[in-house]
Amino acid sequence: MKVGDLVRVKWLNYVNLGEVTDFRPDVLGGSGVHSWKGRDKWHPEMTTAPKRGEVRVLCYDDGSESWYDELNVELVTE
Repeated sequence: MKVGDLVRVKWLNYVNLGEVTDFRPDVLGGSGVHSWKGRDKWHPEMTTAPKRGEVRVLCYDDGSESWYDELNVELVTE
């Protein structure tokens, strides 16, 4: 995805058309560590999620501009 591309944003129950105004790759996801306390000791756990970007979209329906997870944005090719 690049600036100027026409995209479809799917967020909650809404689907909007818009234009990409900015893109930040590899901002979301990655690995993290957290702990939880069991009966007698702490248990560390490491979680990982695929790296993904954030897309800033200017929505055509209401003129708003917001950042979205790239999983909620798809390129319009029609």
